[in-house]
Amino acid sequence: MRLVGNWSEGKMTDGKWLFPNGVSYDGTFEHNKPKGQGTWSFQNGNTQKGEYIQHVLPADEDAEVEEGEGAPKINLRCEWVSESKLHDSASQINNLHS
Repeated sequence: MRLVGNWSEGKMTDGKWLFPNGVSYDGTFEHNKPKGQGTWSFQNGNTQKGEYIQHVLPADEDAEVEEGEGAPKINLRCEWVSESKLHDSASQINNLHS
């Protein structure tokens, strides 16, 4: 995978998240993870617009330290929200494999 776009202080702010299979996500990022409005694009030409919401998880006592920062690594869960039925189907499949 590759992240291509605009960066500030070593962190991606907006751009594309490119996957080897041709799928990509174009949107805004925070903590090098998607956050806010964006669009998924698939090899077959389909697209899905939606929003990523970041949820900060409780700090782990054994949390790693970010390089050069001296601050604990932030643990996030990113939730994709969309009005399409594709989102509901993907959530059901992901829950089966959790």
